[in-house]
Amino acid sequence: MAQQVLIQYIMNIIKNTMVRFIIIFFWIPFISFSQDILIKKNGDEISSKVIEITDEYIKYKTFDFQDGPIRNIKVTEVFMILYGNGKREKFSSLENEISLNKISEAPLNNGSNKSISSNNVGNSSFSKRLEVLEGDFKNINNIKNYDVVFDYSNVMIPDFDSEEAFLKDKMSKREEKHIGAGEVFKRNWFNDRKTKYEPEFIRSFNKYARKKGIKISENTGARYIINIHTLIIYPGYNVGVWDSPSAIKAEISIYDIKNPNVLLLKALYGKSTGNSVYNAGDRIAHCYNSLAAWLYWDIKKRALK
Repeated sequence: MAQQVLIQYIMNIIKNTMVRFIIIFFWIPFISFSQDILIKKNGDEISSKVIEITDEYIKYKTFDFQDGPIRNIKVTEVFMILYGNGKREKFSSLENEISLNKISEAPLNNGSNKSISSNNVGNSSFSKRLEVLEGDFKNINNIKNYDVVFDYSNVMIPDFDSEEAFLKDKMSKREEKHIGAGEVFKRNWFNDRKTKYEPEFIRSFNKYARKKGIKISENTGARYIINIHTLIIYPGYNVGVWDSPSAIKAEISIYDIKNPNVLLLKALYGKSTGNSVYNAGDRIAHCYNSLAAWLYWDIKKRALK
């Protein structure tokens, strides 16, 4: 009981949510609790006795009033349950699902200047992995060499009105901690396109496509062009205890440079996901790895069969 009182006292002093999570992670295996602790995603804790977990709700009774009514809390509000026997159940998979929803439910910016958020119910086409908008994969069945062009114009970031607003927010937060860190973030945000995203797309595509004698590269003067227009980037995050993978949406257009107004193929790729490694550039680069793999797979199955 003395240990329990001590931990609660420390938790009351420490207001930083991340520090509290770290303390819980490393201290809880050595402390015996009789109650179950629900840790919400906002850092709040509920001392309880868990009764049942369904797809939507966690049913529980408050620990100090177990003769009282059964209460419900949505699963999506809970980060983790610390059970009285020392076991813990983390709902991290829900974090991944939420991050994907930011992408899969997000509509394009139609000039309304409204930010994309996970609460948007977007165009249903964006929930699909692939949608052919124009042309056909069969139109490119005999093409072996492409020049690839990358376009990031008007890229949107979920929960922000624009890329500019996103950068302003992230830069200011970093500047508060370290002078100059904001500019470093901005520089890396743009430099990563040339140093990470694009090389990763090219490397990934060519790794698979060489089996079919297909190759993409930049500035080789190839007759056929693959234009990768990134529409939405969800950067994801990794803050140690909590992480969420990145994801992108992109529009891919393929055309003959001699007749650029006629698209051989125009396809929308949604939910090309990355991973949740620490570095943001590496997280997003993995999305382009996935996008390249999907593009090759679709060419193989739809154009070369």
